[in-house]
Amino acid sequence: MNATRGFTIAYSVYPPAILTIDIEVTITITSSGQQATITQNVTNSINQFLFGAGIGGFLPYTKVSNLIYESLPTNNQAVPNTTFTNDPNILNVTLLTVNSGTADIQADPNEILKLNSFIINYN
Repeated sequence: MNATRGFTIAYSVYPPAILTIDIEVTITITSSGQQATITQNVTNSINQFLFGAGIGGFLPYTKVSNLIYESLPTNNQAVPNTTFTNDPNILNVTLLTVNSGTADIQADPNEILKLNSFIINYN
């Protein structure tokens, strides 16, 4: 970039700011569901969605529940290249809060969404 800029032109490159996402939820699972595996799968599903949202991303509150239900990986690829399907071990998702509320999250044009904390209470 510097080799082709005009003499009087200045530029700066800034990384996006991070808008942290904190999620708490209660999940009811089947008796055969393994909490550690479900926690990892759900975390990966949410992280992949946030990664794909990009700069100025949007996280609909109701999308988080969908990401939890559809968190069973269908391939052996790492995030962000994993594909997911419905996890039959997840029976219900309740008491969901995103950043301590129940509203959609919209990043500013210079922000990216990043999962900061994720607390799952199991039934």
